[in-house]
Amino acid sequence: MRHLEDSLQMAVIRVWRNLFCEYGDKLGIDNLEDWEMLLHHSPNGGKRNSREAMRFKALGVRAGFPDLFLCVGSRDYRGLFIELKALSGTQSKPQKRFQRLAILMGYRYEVVRDLDVCRNLFIEHLESYGKDN
Repeated sequence: MRHLEDSLQMAVIRVWRNLFCEYGDKLGIDNLEDWEMLLHHSPNGGKRNSREAMRFKALGVRAGFPDLFLCVGSRDYRGLFIELKALSGTQSKPQKRFQRLAILMGYRYEVVRDLDVCRNLFIEHLESYGKDN
């Protein structure tokens, strides 16, 4: 299951990269490297030994944090969190808790299972950038 989500995430990153030509100017970003920095993955998944897990927790890694964060605000949201799931994947309890908190704090949170859906989500979010901000 994790492999399917990893493949989806790599494809999502490529989609984001390809949107630079169309939307970079709108955000005032003139180079691809800066554009790529706007979409962040927090490496909070995977198996770790107990010592490394304690170290990561001390560094601020938290269970339930979504796969991706787009640090671009829009008309209605402060930013966009994306949790990627395989078709049959479900959110964990910590992921649902984070979703509730993110929404409460004014962020958009979406569970995405399909590349085209994610591309459309990016476009919708970017189209509302700067409107009434």
